[in-house]
Amino acid sequence: MPCGTCNKDSFELWRRTTCRHSICNPCLTKSKELAACCQIKTAIRCPGSRFGCSFVTCSNNWGEHYAACNMVPVTCPQSCQYIVAKKDLGWHQSFECPRRPGNLPFSAVVVASEEVLPDRGDDSSAQSRRIHCEEDIKRKKTDRSSTPQSCPSAEEKRMVGSWDKPLGDQLGIEESVFLFRLFKERLQELNFDVETIKRDTRVANLEDEMRELLREKEREIEKLHLRVREQDVTIDAMRSELDTCKTLCNEQVSDLRKQLEAVKRSFDTAVDGFRKQLGDRERETRPFMTEMRLFKDYVASMMEVLESTMVRTSTEMTFASPDESTHNAAS
Repeated sequence: MPCGTCNKDSFELWRRTTCRHSICNPCLTKSKELAACCQIKTAIRCPGSRFGCSFVTCSNNWGEHYAACNMVPVTCPQSCQYIVAKKDLGWHQSFECPRRPGNLPFSAVVVASEEVLPDRGDDSSAQSRRIHCEEDIKRKKTDRSSTPQSCPSAEEKRMVGSWDKPLGDQLGIEESVFLFRLFKERLQELNFDVETIKRDTRVANLEDEMRELLREKEREIEKLHLRVREQDVTIDAMRSELDTCKTLCNEQVSDLRKQLEAVKRSFDTAVDGFRKQLGDRERETRPFMTEMRLFKDYVASMMEVLESTMVRTSTEMTFASPDESTHNAAS
C-alpha cells in the first residue's frame, strides 16, 4: 500500500483511525510530529494492527511504541516474500520460510526448502522437474487432474504444481500456513474497517441525535424568549397603570388634604364662636343657675321630709293590722 506522503509502497504504515489515510514510518520519523489530516488532528494506529496491535495515539510517543512493539511487520532476513510480525519472525525462519535450509529427500544435500517443491508448468507439454538424489525424473502428464494449476496465492507470487494430485490436495504445510496467515491478515483488516465503519456510524447517529436535541432546545429557548417578551410587555403595562394610579392617588390625597384643612379651619372658627357665645350665656344665666341650685336644695329637703313621713305611716299600719284580722274572724 502506498504512503500518503511519499507515495512509495510500504508495509510500515501508520493509519488514521477516521479517514484511513496512511503515512509510512520513515516519513513519520522525518516529520517528527503528527501532521493534521483532513484539517483535523486525528489519532493514528500502529502498523502492527494487522497482526493484532491495538495501540492508538494522538501524541508524539509513537516512536517509543514502534521500538518496543512485537506486532510491527518485518521482512524475512532470508529475502523471501513473506511479511510477518516481529514476534513471529523466529518461527517463520524455522518452519515457514521457503528459503530456510532443508535437505533433499534421500540426499544429504542442503538447499533452500522451496527447491524441494515441484517445479511449475504452464502448458500441456510441461514436464515436472523433481530433484531426487541429484537426478532429473521426467514424466509426461497422463490426465487432466495432473495438469499444473496456479495456486490461489498466485497474486502473492507463490505457484505450485503437481503431475499426480489435484490442486485441492497438493497444498503443503508451508502453502497452507501462508494462506491462513494471509486470510488472517485480511480478516483483521476487514474487522478493522468494519469497526471503523460502526464507530463512524455511531458517531454520525450521535451527531444527528445531538443536532436534533440542540434544535429542540433552541425551539424551547425561543418559546421561553417569547414568553419572557410577553411578560415584559405585561409588566411594562402594569407599571404604566401603577404610575397612573400613583398620580391619581397623589392628586386625590392633595385634594383631601386641602378639604380637611378647610374643614379644620371652619371647625376652629365655629368652636371659637361657640365658646364666645357660651361665655356670654354663662354670664347671663349665672343668677338663674343660683336660683335653680337653691330650688334643688329645697326639693331635696322636701324629699327627706316625705320619706320620713312615709316610714312613719308604714310603721303605724303594721301595728294596726293584727286587730283588724281578729275583728274579721269574730264577724
